[in-house]
Amino acid sequence: MVGKVTADTSQSCSQLPAIMGLSPWSSQNEVLATISAARDGEPRPWVPRPAQKETMDWGSALEPTIAQEALARLHLDGSLGIQKAVIHPELPLQASLDGIAYGTGEPWRTGNGIFVFPAKEGASSVHLQGEGPLEIKLTSATPEDEVPLWRGPLQLQGQMMCMDAGWGALAVLYSGRGFEMRIYIFEEDPATQEAITAAVYTMEQHLESGEPFPVMAPDDGPVAYPVVQQTDTKILPEEAAQIVNDLADAKATISSMEKIVKTTTTALMEIMGNHEYAATEDWQIQWPMRKVKAKPTEIKPEVFAHEVRAKSLKLKPMEDVKGVPL
Repeated sequence: MVGKVTADTSQSCSQLPAIMGLSPWSSQNEVLATISAARDGEPRPWVPRPAQKETMDWGSALEPTIAQEALARLHLDGSLGIQKAVIHPELPLQASLDGIAYGTGEPWRTGNGIFVFPAKEGASSVHLQGEGPLEIKLTSATPEDEVPLWRGPLQLQGQMMCMDAGWGALAVLYSGRGFEMRIYIFEEDPATQEAITAAVYTMEQHLESGEPFPVMAPDDGPVAYPVVQQTDTKILPEEAAQIVNDLADAKATISSMEKIVKTTTTALMEIMGNHEYAATEDWQIQWPMRKVKAKPTEIKPEVFAHEVRAKSLKLKPMEDVKGVPL
């Protein structure tokens, strides 16, 4: 297995789902912050959590085996362990390839664990002509007939662009219910590649200006605006008042409901005593035993004192505010 060979200072095909705002795991602002840090000579702002790292390590360890099996099922020769990034001739985009498959011109149709996605409407086969990128994924998801864009198709289209290839194959080993490999063959898709081009140029504009992307979720807020730079109070526009009111109402409702859950749970536990099950005319209530698995002592890395911006907002009625920094 070859590690990351693309430059940290450049956009890479593996980041395309996030760059296009389609990744469930990463945001445009995280990509922006990561590349900006590399260009400024600073360390990566995020590292994988231990659970993520083990998953990534297993994926890396099994990648050559999955790739060899994919080539065998496609009856193709190929090269693995690609040591050099493939750089797009025009776009600020690089690709790190899991492998290159050497097409023989043979047409493939959907069947026997292989799914084809021709670019032309109405077509039912894809001809594997010339070299094509081979992308490998390992996932705990259950097998899919159509793989989500963020699980490889966008990355593969970007790799085709960097290689100037007409096709690419995505081999996914699913472990959600046993193990099953599926291979997805894609033709280069002009519409998708135009969208990739636009997104890459947009990201580059943000990298040059330093302007963050719109915040997509509470976790994304501290990424877009990591440091408090203005301590005066910002007077919000009138249209934002309802948003604040909705947030205040939601927080009050959650607090009230949590108190009810706590109070009613306490009362029912006292009534049930040592019984595991109880029932009313409408409900069955279970108070089960929970098994706790043994696990070794966890050695956590040292955390140095530092400041980070919160992922939540505090609300206080204006009549309770003193000393507002206007």
